[in-house]
Amino acid sequence: MNSLVFSSLLLFSGLTANLSAQQPLLADDFEDGVIGAEWSIGLTLGALVFVEESGGALRATGSLLTQASSGSYFLSQQILPHSGAFQLNVPLDWTADPFAGVLSTSSVFVRLVAGDQTTIAAWERNDSSQSGGGDLEFGGAFQVHTIPNLPIDGEGLVRLRRSAAGELSYSYSGPLGPETGTLGFDARPVTGVEISFGHSGFGSPPFTEIALSSLTLEDSLSPLLVISELQPGLLGTLTMLDATPFLPVAFAYSVTGSGPTPTIFGELALSSPIQALPVVFSDLSGMAQATLPVPLQASGRQIWFHGIDLVTGELSNPATTIVL
Repeated sequence: MNSLVFSSLLLFSGLTANLSAQQPLLADDFEDGVIGAEWSIGLTLGALVFVEESGGALRATGSLLTQASSGSYFLSQQILPHSGAFQLNVPLDWTADPFAGVLSTSSVFVRLVAGDQTTIAAWERNDSSQSGGGDLEFGGAFQVHTIPNLPIDGEGLVRLRRSAAGELSYSYSGPLGPETGTLGFDARPVTGVEISFGHSGFGSPPFTEIALSSLTLEDSLSPLLVISELQPGLLGTLTMLDATPFLPVAFAYSVTGSGPTPTIFGELALSSPIQALPVVFSDLSGMAQATLPVPLQASGRQIWFHGIDLVTGELSNPATTIVL
């Protein structure tokens, strides 16, 4: 399906395009190689953490220069107080240190703070040791949810969001995802974001390298596209989260590249020819799923995906994966 056909499908659905791009409340793609001056930086005494921007990501690794038992590295950024809906998206990946040694814990902790510096919503990726991948924990006003036993190496995208009614929720896509849940209600204004990298352990510990590819806080909610692991000869699963409940969702993909292909609804991160899957309907939570047969000969091929909520006309995040 080419971009004209895709656009026609959207127009036929009676949608109204939102052509005005909104500025995010806070955004950093960690592309310039320098931690920007907009971030305030703090470091606890004896921290076993080295943080830098490199390779288009914010990376934290262990330091072998000190023998302290624990330490943390903090970055914080303030925003004008924001009430109402928001979404915080953070793509991340983690790689276990190849050195064996003393059991230790390394973690990244990202939280949205209120005016009194208490937490509105947060998530933490916690690596218990080289022999165990650790957990991903989400917390809000009154509830905590844990996704246990993540693989030692992996990547994912985490989202904290709040509806206009003040309901907090989370979404996770990655090796064990997708997974979603609620975190209670908290309508207090968000005044800033804090990132901290921590480590505990002596000597030369197996420190997990944790990288954040970007961080974006927006005052509107958008669909989240998640792609399952694709294996030759099997069905892959495409999942859309945060779509309009009970209404149609469309998925499209390309095997030739990430575009961009302009449409009246924004740029598709797909190159021609673009293939479309049959339209599906979301459930009460706004989740929609479609399956994609993966040919045996597709092993090693990269595939690019994009989706759209056919009610709002809003494009999802682009996603790409390589067939095993």
